[in-house]
Amino acid sequence: MVDVQEERRKAPRARVHLKVVEYRDDTTYLHPVEYLSATGMLMRDASFTLDRLLETADLDLELGLPGLERALRIVGRIARIEPTDDGELGVGVEFLDVTGRDTEALDAYVRGVLDGVVAAQLNQSDTNAS
Repeated sequence: MVDVQEERRKAPRARVHLKVVEYRDDTTYLHPVEYLSATGMLMRDASFTLDRLLETADLDLELGLPGLERALRIVGRIARIEPTDDGELGVGVEFLDVTGRDTEALDAYVRGVLDGVVAAQLNQSDTNAS
């Protein structure tokens, strides 16, 4: 069976345990990131309101990736609302105007996470088969 949700994705995504800083007005918010790709992310946002969904303002974000010395400054927009794996409110963010260098860093990180997950699953399968 084909997963329709996966068909609409522009880039592979990985489950991650990261935090993103959002700069809004004169306040910063720290949001857990559930999934990440080179084109967007799913984050949990405790400050989310319906008014916020209707806003057209872009999100000003800062994301640090393990192994990368600099933080990525990213502009995003709220693309959708969906539950996270644990049933909490998730906010899908589409990245806008990401530099080629930052896109490469995001893609390399996601692919590295996916390769690690695949390797761990293969090791588990080998252990179970023995």
